[in-house]
Amino acid sequence: MRRLTGSFASALAVAAAIAATAGGVAGARSRSQPNPAVEIGTASVPKLGRVLVTGHGQVLYMFAPDGRSKVTCNAACQKIWPPDVAPRDGMAKAIRGAKQSLIGSDRNPVDGRRIVTYHGWPLYRYVLDKKPHEAEGQNVGLSGGFWWVLTPAGKVNQTPVPHGAYEEGS
Repeated sequence: MRRLTGSFASALAVAAAIAATAGGVAGARSRSQPNPAVEIGTASVPKLGRVLVTGHGQVLYMFAPDGRSKVTCNAACQKIWPPDVAPRDGMAKAIRGAKQSLIGSDRNPVDGRRIVTYHGWPLYRYVLDKKPHEAEGQNVGLSGGFWWVLTPAGKVNQTPVPHGAYEEGS
């Protein structure tokens, strides 16, 4: 029996997650609605140290192809990696160790809304992260590039972590 490659196994897991979220596209869209009280904080995540999280503890990721300057995650990508949508005024609030001076926003070319940025990186969540402080998206190569967590200083944390029977990005 052949062992699944990391990319193929990731794709299968994501497909299953999308199917499980009520309505796929509709589910991603509802999770991306503007929130009047968007908060960016930090939390300690096993094997990764302190990383950026939402106010509810969900780990936030950056997408390497964004290049710290522009949202490049397209509509299909955003079904798997929903962006952290900024409040109507475009500015999220820093809490628990995040730096307000590093928070901004960028226009989402998919729907025109603003995506929260940190040190220039647009921020995304991962549909397979089901619990606070879970980082299943770390060093996953998917949607045309690699996904990494950010430190409170806004630095990319490229620590490789195992993902089940395979390992991505190492």
